[in-house]
Amino acid sequence: MKNKLIKASLVLLMSAGVSAVTYASSSYVAAPTYTHSSGAIDLSPATISMLRTQPAMHNIHQVNNLRKAQAEYQGYVSQGGWKAIRSGDKIEPGDSDPRIPALRQRLRAEGYESVATNYALIVTTAQEETVFDDDLADLVKTFQARHGLDDDGVIGPATLKALNESAESKLNRIEVNLTNWADYEALGETHIWANIPSFNVQAWKNDTLDIEMNTVVGARYTQTPAFSDEVEYMVANPKWFLPTSLFKRQKLKKLQADPSYAAKFNYRIYDRASGEEVKAASVDWFEPGISSKIQMVQDAGPNNALGNIKIIFPNSNAIYLHGTPDQHLFAKSNRALSSGCIRLEDPTKMAQWIAENDERVEAKEFKEILDAKTRKHFPLAEHIPVHITYMTVTADETGKASFWQDVYKKQDAPILVSNEYMDYEAPNEVYQTAGTDAVIDLN
Repeated sequence: MKNKLIKASLVLLMSAGVSAVTYASSSYVAAPTYTHSSGAIDLSPATISMLRTQPAMHNIHQVNNLRKAQAEYQGYVSQGGWKAIRSGDKIEPGDSDPRIPALRQRLRAEGYESVATNYALIVTTAQEETVFDDDLADLVKTFQARHGLDDDGVIGPATLKALNESAESKLNRIEVNLTNWADYEALGETHIWANIPSFNVQAWKNDTLDIEMNTVVGARYTQTPAFSDEVEYMVANPKWFLPTSLFKRQKLKKLQADPSYAAKFNYRIYDRASGEEVKAASVDWFEPGISSKIQMVQDAGPNNALGNIKIIFPNSNAIYLHGTPDQHLFAKSNRALSSGCIRLEDPTKMAQWIAENDERVEAKEFKEILDAKTRKHFPLAEHIPVHITYMTVTADETGKASFWQDVYKKQDAPILVSNEYMDYEAPNEVYQTAGTDAVIDLN
């Protein structure tokens, strides 16, 4: 089947006057390099479109998508990539700056297109040439969103650094992530995929993306690990049993300062030896080893740190999916903020999807229990594969790549371009007055 698809691809390309130079043999088929019969690298819109619609050869969608991105960035590298924009003061939409023409060139070099076709080429005055207009600001926001940055349109240090990453560096990052995917033979027809650097989770059924939402993942010093497992059960309106390490790190000092903190935030304190509940005010919070002698539990409710749902796939890392009362965190671009577990922007939607796809869980009953604020376990008849990955590049179905921040500093730093675009200089405008030989230099 694979050979038939490759042959069909080559026939399609040859009929368009384009030849495929090489396919690398591996567990997946690497993206081809394309040339015209003249020998010049072809990066025309028509060819890019063909690259993005090549037949899928792998049973993991993300691999197919990244191959398309790989082909596109091979083209950019072959054309010489792009230059860097020099450093300087931040540039905000509406500003005038001599680096604006360079910014237009840089974005166009990576395929960022304006709604107004070639608008950057039709400005008529020096003032317009250097203005950070709305069209350009929209392109910058798109670029920022695809690089894990605040999409505010402002060219600050982080955005400038992302703009100045070389085409070769980006191609290398795509290939590194393709290599990382080689560890996965399949994800399962029905599965959940949470990617740490993109702060995103997806739910798939029958190779169709059903749900996608934002996440909050572990902070750099409480990292979410990458691993695969299976969802075995869900808990509606859960209590939160604080792990000893987290209690010691986050809660002990608060209770030492004010024992009433427990009641204010709906926590109960239990003696581990007897199992009996004790009043926070009666505990000596300065006693050596107190963290291992008590168990702190937060009751279900609007302030519960787990929200109204937790989705469990038992593992040695004690990692699971859950809700959160801190919805404001999802507005941040960098959401590496948790103690390790993955917080879901819409846990109810994810849990309902799981319930609807399980024979044992009655979706209607699950919703009723959830709405009644009743605590209940829901074991699943069919365990759902869940994959937590650390992929710093992802791509959509068209092959458009997103380059995420390496939040845990696991990979080599991006390589920046050293050769810079020139700043804009207004041309000399020379006019001859009517009926005379006098010349006026307006500069």
